[in-house]
Amino acid sequence: MAQRAGLVTATEAVDLSKTLLTHGIDYAAWYQGRYKSFFSESRIKNIFEQLNDLEHLAASGVDAAAYCVDRLFEFFPAPFAPERHLESQAFQSVKLSGDVEYFARTPWLALAEAIDLTAIGPWVGFYAPDIISLLETLRKLTLGKGLVGARVEQRILGEKIAIPFFSNGLQGVVFGFFHGIDQNQKDLMYTTLMQYGQTLADAYASLRMQRLTEMFGRHLHLDGLAREILNVVSPVKKLILSRERGRIGYALLTEHNYWAGYRRLAAAPDFERDTIGFTIDSPNGVAIYIEPLTDVPNFHHQFTHIRIEMCLRRCFGASAESRRADALSNGQLNDLHSVFSAVVEEQSVSLAKLRQFYIISRVQAKWEDGRVNVTNFEMKQFLEQELGKEVKTGYQVTSYVGEIEKMFDNRVEIRKTRNSLSISWNTH
Repeated sequence: MAQRAGLVTATEAVDLSKTLLTHGIDYAAWYQGRYKSFFSESRIKNIFEQLNDLEHLAASGVDAAAYCVDRLFEFFPAPFAPERHLESQAFQSVKLSGDVEYFARTPWLALAEAIDLTAIGPWVGFYAPDIISLLETLRKLTLGKGLVGARVEQRILGEKIAIPFFSNGLQGVVFGFFHGIDQNQKDLMYTTLMQYGQTLADAYASLRMQRLTEMFGRHLHLDGLAREILNVVSPVKKLILSRERGRIGYALLTEHNYWAGYRRLAAAPDFERDTIGFTIDSPNGVAIYIEPLTDVPNFHHQFTHIRIEMCLRRCFGASAESRRADALSNGQLNDLHSVFSAVVEEQSVSLAKLRQFYIISRVQAKWEDGRVNVTNFEMKQFLEQELGKEVKTGYQVTSYVGEIEKMFDNRVEIRKTRNSLSISWNTH
């Protein structure tokens, strides 16, 4: 992408690729930590083995950097450094001045930093020779010696923003990197990133809670149930499940300053409990002990306790009284329809608002039935009629489950098929 944008030449793109792959090969041979199995994967090995045949690697269609990052997140979904990732919520200058601390304290993190530097560097002001020189210098100094620094000229490379997102737990961090932007564009970019990140966070939270709700009704071993609960409540310091004589637990694992997934508790001392921990009794007789984090500013343990307990009780099934409270009343629906009716009359109405208005109208028409089906085809027809032109994106209703649930304040249940949604609700 940097080459196509004219930021690096074809020759520099080859040199950058070779430098990065050499970097990875050296660190893979040295690294023995939590992520070791990542380097043993056949596809990762295949990428490294093509160091001297980059044309074949390019022709294969494999985006090496993207594949490495995607596999990392599949292996361990929360590789965060809390003090670095969870506190930066505004634009900050990316500067190099004097000795540059190479943040990576393990070979794996050194590779992750190298991928970022190589992929993003040209866009925030690095020249290809700078990146190559820096990586080569750091690799020579780092192997066997831990954290190091390298001397570079003082430069301001651009600006970045890192925004953590929460929706029933930390769902991730959205990063934006910018170079040479106008001051009056910052607010727009910040808002765009916020909306994008929060939409993803809400969608992932909804999927995880739905999965736990579905799985809890089945006969699950404690280990399977523990993993489903971790997906919903993470990050927590410790989780222990007890049922009759059975017991299983997991604790947050760190590698240097990074979270690196969870380790399974194995011995009696591992099951010791802290005074800040709390227990929730589930409907099927499983006692769930959770110990919240205490050393991360964004996770106050008392609020974490309240949030997790509310979230789990909702997943484990509500009482009849709660179900009545979660009903979608005709009055609420009429109010919602009135608000959106006014919005869609505006000249600059967005595709998203039109899509939402159509869903509300269909639910309103079928409110007494308690169920309605909405297909991609009918949504496409409606949008094209309203906009007076062909619509190629934004009509796929199956992509907007989180958006719809949030619109109805989670008072509807949604099931997806390949080309449609089945939306149901309680009327009483």
